[in-house]
Amino acid sequence: MGYSALAKRLLTQNGIQSLMEDLSSNPAAIGLGGGNPAKIPLAESLWAEVGKEFLEDPFAWNKALGNYSSPTGNLEDRQFFAEYFSQEFGVSLTASQISLTNGSQSAFSFLLNSFSGKMEDGSYKKIIFPALPDYIGYSDQAMNLNQFIGIEPKILLHSENSFEYAIDFSSIPWQEAGAICLSRPCNPTGYSISNSDLEILYSECQKRNIPLIVDGAYGFPFPDLAPKDSFFSWKRGIIFVHSFSKIGLPGIRLGVVIGDPDLNPLLSAWASVHSLAVGEFSVQLAKRCLEKNRMNSLVQNGIKPFYSEQRDFTIKSIDAEFQKRKLPYLRHLADGAFFLWLHFPDLPISSQRLYQLCKDAGLVLVSGHYFFPGLVQSFSHSESCVRLTYCLEKGQIAKGIQILAEQIEKAYSR
Repeated sequence: MGYSALAKRLLTQNGIQSLMEDLSSNPAAIGLGGGNPAKIPLAESLWAEVGKEFLEDPFAWNKALGNYSSPTGNLEDRQFFAEYFSQEFGVSLTASQISLTNGSQSAFSFLLNSFSGKMEDGSYKKIIFPALPDYIGYSDQAMNLNQFIGIEPKILLHSENSFEYAIDFSSIPWQEAGAICLSRPCNPTGYSISNSDLEILYSECQKRNIPLIVDGAYGFPFPDLAPKDSFFSWKRGIIFVHSFSKIGLPGIRLGVVIGDPDLNPLLSAWASVHSLAVGEFSVQLAKRCLEKNRMNSLVQNGIKPFYSEQRDFTIKSIDAEFQKRKLPYLRHLADGAFFLWLHFPDLPISSQRLYQLCKDAGLVLVSGHYFFPGLVQSFSHSESCVRLTYCLEKGQIAKGIQILAEQIEKAYSR
């Protein structure tokens, strides 16, 4: 049986497929790599409350399951989300600026291929990822080869064991850009690029009439796992992409895209071809979660304090375990999301080999080399870093860090 070049490319082991298979195929392992959100009691109570409301309301149940919606959501649903985000961002949004999708992953498939590749005027444009490393799920979205360009970051050392990446603005090939894309806070590092850097990117995009795409899966207004001083409101020419996965509802697969009014017809065309319509059950469930200030209360009283405590515990555990063994390591500054990014200087094995050794020892993490979409030149960090989540129970986190330290110790001893 013959396959297209695209199909053959997808059949090779890609990063997001590896991650999703690890999440479900090895339940006995300690999953410090995965993207599943934590089970937070306050969130679980809200989901139960909303589910009970559905069961007791036959009209709502039938509306959620008995009809197709429009490809990117019915008008009344998009109006609801427009009002919610208008209040949160302090701007006036309309239903025409809202698109609902079957998960933010689907939204990025549509967006990244809409603004790169062969263009209407015959030119060939590319998606620029200026803030590497970045989300694992971007890398394999392109329908054609050579659609993405990743910019090697600058490295700023802060202490013996901490550092951060910075955008190298001088290396951005603006003449090739069809759009700029980044996650904020960043998956995998947990870092939230400054408002001033974001403003520079926005200004340059405006000069060239190209969109700035900001993946807000971990950002404001939910789950809002970012510093208070990083608030950045929607402006013309920005595309914000939000997800309900990171608040604790990855199973409903709902994304919200905010953009200029002409974006909705485009996303509606993509969605109708690829999935007919957004799932109405997901939309109705999400609306109930946002009503009556439920979401804001959950974020402030449940999600933010939980992840802050988990992050602090995991950082202390890493520092204690690695310093006890006198192992070289650098930990990226983490402002949010629920990940930590570790770099091991001069690691004598690849990060993919480290991943396999840890997996054999009962620990699943994610190899760092998957997080550099569009980067073609050699960069040492792409083969000497790993991503860890701190969503697990603290005992599992501590045990997982111990296993990782043991494997790092063995690697350096060779």
